[in-house]
Amino acid sequence: MAIQAARARQRGRSPLQDYAQCGHVVTAGGKVEIVFTSVKSNHGYSIDHFYCTVQSESALRCFNIDGIGKEDDLFRIERIGRTPASPDRHMDDVCPARERPQV
Repeated sequence: MAIQAARARQRGRSPLQDYAQCGHVVTAGGKVEIVFTSVKSNHGYSIDHFYCTVQSESALRCFNIDGIGKEDDLFRIERIGRTPASPDRHMDDVCPARERPQV
């Protein structure tokens, strides 16, 4: 998953997880929502909506509510190392980069 500048992108990591989704991030205090708004998949896939609390500067504790319902299992999202500015440019076809305004 890549989160940068209030944007979120995620791609499945196995042949059984054949999807890519994009959306945005909303923060308020110690709470973070990762709201995916579109998905590309060769199979049915319910768009994710992660609700998280900040655990540390580099970790979130989250749960998911999607079209199927709420998952009871909590999971962590952690920053690993120094992430490049655009770690998954290969997803630009799924979630195109925002164009800079013309001046």
